[in-house]
Formats: sequence, C-alpha cells, structure tokens
Amino acid sequence: MENYSFFKQKLSILCLEDSMADADLICERLKAEGYFMQFDIVSTEKEFIGKIVEIQYDLILSDYNMPGFNGLSALKHARSICPEVPFICISGTIGDDAAVELLKQGASDYVLKDRLARLPFAIQRALKNVEDKHAFTKNEQKFKNLVENSMNGIFTTNIEGELLFANPALWKMLEFDSFEEFKQFGVSRTYRNQEDRTVFIDKLIPVKRITNHELVLRTKNGNEINVNISAYLEDGKITGTLINVTEYKLAENELRKLSQAVEQSPVCIIITNLKGNIVYGNPKVCELTGYSSNDLLGKNPSIFQSGETPEETYKILWDTIISGKTWQGEFHNRKKNGELFWEFASISPIVDDKGMITNFLAVKEDITERKKMITRLEDSKAKAEAGDRLKTAFIHNISHEMRTPLNGILGFSGLITQPDLSAEEKIRYSEVINASSARLLNTVTNYMDISMIESGNMEVNLKPFDLLPELHSIIEQFQPLCAVKALALQLQIQVVQDNIQIFTDALGLSIENTFQRGLKIENSNRLCFSDD
Repeated sequence: MENYSFFKQKLSILCLEDSMADADLICERLKAEGYFMQFDIVSTEKEFIGKIVEIQYDLILSDYNMPGFNGLSALKHARSICPEVPFICISGTIGDDAAVELLKQGASDYVLKDRLARLPFAIQRALKNVEDKHAFTKNEQKFKNLVENSMNGIFTTNIEGELLFANPALWKMLEFDSFEEFKQFGVSRTYRNQEDRTVFIDKLIPVKRITNHELVLRTKNGNEINVNISAYLEDGKITGTLINVTEYKLAENELRKLSQAVEQSPVCIIITNLKGNIVYGNPKVCELTGYSSNDLLGKNPSIFQSGETPEETYKILWDTIISGKTWQGEFHNRKKNGELFWEFASISPIVDDKGMITNFLAVKEDITERKKMITRLEDSKAKAEAGDRLKTAFIHNISHEMRTPLNGILGFSGLITQPDLSAEEKIRYSEVINASSARLLNTVTNYMDISMIESGNMEVNLKPFDLLPELHSIIEQFQPLCAVKALALQLQIQVVQDNIQIFTDALGLSIENTFQRGLKIENSNRLCFSDD
C-alpha cells in the first residue's frame, strides 16, 4: 500500500451498520491493514444524523439496506451536512441501478461485504481523492489570490467578445467601478476602433496564441491607454493578460526625444565612467575633434589636451566634480589633425537614486570663433583708443599751428590802421601779415591734403627723386626769412655720395613741413639742417 499522508494520522471513521457482527468485521479488517483510527458505529438514521452533525469525520462507511432506512438516504444527509467527507457504501447485495445512483449522488465507491478485501483500496482511493481535492482547492485559492491581486489585467472572453471574467486590476485599469459595470459596458467598446479588434482576432485565430501584441484601449471615461496583450484561444474562449504600458510609452517617447536632442545637439556631449574614460560621445564631438566614435570609446579626454591648459585647472576640475558639484571653465584643446581650438565646458556628476556618482557628464561648446572675435574687438578698441589719442594730439597741434598765424594777422591788422605809422612800419606790418597769411594758408592746405589722402580722394604719386636739389631749394627760399631775424641757416650733408634718392611724392613733400621737421635749433641765432 502506498504511503499516503492519511496513514500518518488517526482517522475518524463513522460506520452506519445495523449488524454489529458486520461492523466488527469491517473494523478488524481495517486494523489488519494498518489503519490507526477512531471507529464509531451507529445503526439508525437519528444516530447517524446526530453523529455527523456533532463530529467532523474523515470517512463514512454505510450499509445499504437497513430497517426503514437505506444507504441512499444516508448519502443525501451526508452530502447536505458534510459534503467534503468521502462516503463508501458496503452492502451484502446491491443492484446495479442502486450502485449507479449512489455514485451519481456523490458516493466515493461501493463494496460488497463478501469482497471486503477490496475495502482498503476503496478507502485509500477515496481519501486520496479528498487529499488531491484539498490540494487542488488550496492551489486554486492561491491561483485565485494571485489573479485577484495581480497588478496586470487578466480576462476571459468568448470569441464573440462577451466578457466572462476580469480581475480587479483590469476593470480598474479601464476605470470601471466593478466587473458587472465592465461587462455591461462591453469589451468591444474598449477598443479604440473596430479595426484594432479585427486585427487582434485575425492574428490570434490561426496561431491560437500571441504575446506582447500592442493595443490602444479606451477607458470608460474616454481616456486612451497603451497596453501589451498576451492571449491564447481554446475551446472558443480567449484568455489573456493585459499590461498597462502607458507610462512606459510616455517615458520611452521622452527618452527618444532626449536621445535625439543629444544626438543632434550643436554642442559636444561626453559621458565618462568614474575613471574618466569615455563611454559616450555625440556626433558633434567627432565633427569638432576629427576623432571617430571608435577612436574615443574607452579613451580618456586627455587625448584632446594641447598642453596649453594649466595642470592646476584639471586638479580643480576633479576636486569639484568628485565633491558632487559642477565645474565650468575653458580648455585650449587640440584636434586629431593638430589644430588648436577653444572650448567652454560644463562638467557635472551623474548620480543614481541613492545619490552615488555613477558617471560624469561634460557639455562643451566650441568658442574658437568667439575668442577670435573678442581678440579682434580688443585690437579694434586699442586702435580706436590710439586713434582718439592721435586725434586729440592732432587737434591740439592744428589749433596751435592756426592760432599763431591768426594772432599775427589780427594783431598787425589792427596796428597797420594806425594813422601815425611811418611808411617803413606799414611795410613791415604788411610783410608780417602776408607771411602769417601764407603760413596759415599752407597749414590749411597741408591738413586738407592729409585728410584727402586718408579719405582716398587724393592719390599719392610715389616715385624716386633726388633729395639734395630739393634741400638746396628749401635753403634758398628760407635764407631771406632767416636774414630778417638775424638767423644763420646752414645745410650740412654728412654723406659721401653726391645723389641721395628717396621714394615719395615730390609735390607732397611740403617745403614748410620739411623745414619744420628737418631744422634743429642749435643756438639762439643759428639753425642747421641735418640728415638724421
């Protein structure tokens, strides 16, 4: 006999038998088979009912024919009061019809009294069935609990779409308050459109089973949710599970947008591991530096270093990001082809949900052109400031150059009108006025020429010519003026060659400018022109 669990515990058996001899025979037979039991005997219907109401038995053994009472009536009482207890009929004679009816009404078996050797096997099978049923019921309850408490929707419909079962997760997912409300609403109305349902059914029928079929369902309130459905078709019924992936889809879309933004970003984005080795670089990094993705992966960003960024900068960078803060600054880096470029970088740590640093993120912008523009602006500013200084000096100079002859003109113009002047004085005053006027006119002409040359309205005719004849001409012109003031004017040439050629505009070489730039005062009454 197999070692089932009911042999390890005391069995409680109720025997309904009007013959004590037969009851004792049954009891002894079971003991001989090794049953450890409590064996109660009753002989009337009243006693039988009283016992099964009072005590929870493991097994009921009943005779079929008794005075005013039979096994079928006993079975009906047992099914009503203790339906889980196995019932075996033991009779001396029992017709086939009676035996069939007993089995129909729920009897576990029947055994003839002249064949009691079969009784232990009948009991064994009946108790095993009970044990299996209890195990099945227990597993069924576990399965039911799993289904009822599942976070995913579980359903059963017929092929026409009538809802046969839906767990709470499903009808709550679709915003219904109960299974009955969901069933009344109708499964077909939860599809976004009839075409979606047709595609799902047409896909399922040929293969009988599908997994992770994507659908968009509409809830009772009209909201749309994304679901993954796995289902199988059997006996005209569709059973399956639904997983709400709406939030996943939203997150996936956001991640896709973020990924595209990073891939298409106009700035360089680099992610490194904790050792600083590159694990990701967007296309802009490759475009700017000339390195391919394969060149960069696993490498340290030090491959960009040009040697022109101070080591102290890198030390401060690492101290900052390891402490969990963001570092910002500039790098003067080198491309793969050796070309230098400027970057503005913002480098920060990436942390997990526990606050632990997992990676470092660098967002870098090429500022080479910006740096060049700043340099150009600074140069332009310096030139403008220098121009302002020159302009100021120019104004001061022209003011002086024009004020001196004007003072002479105005002063002597007033004096020359005096009635008591001698003829000699009038001549002298007139000469001063003429000289001052000529000087003023020459100054104005020179500055106008300079202005026209700078504005491009006058061309400079540059060509070589002999300087010495021009210098002798200047001496001859200024000798009379110097004689009036009792000044000695000399030309000293400290060169050995006879011809000294220069390259300039001969007409633009103003006599007065040449004279003023070349004359040096040696004493109060002597001027000389030197070649230095």
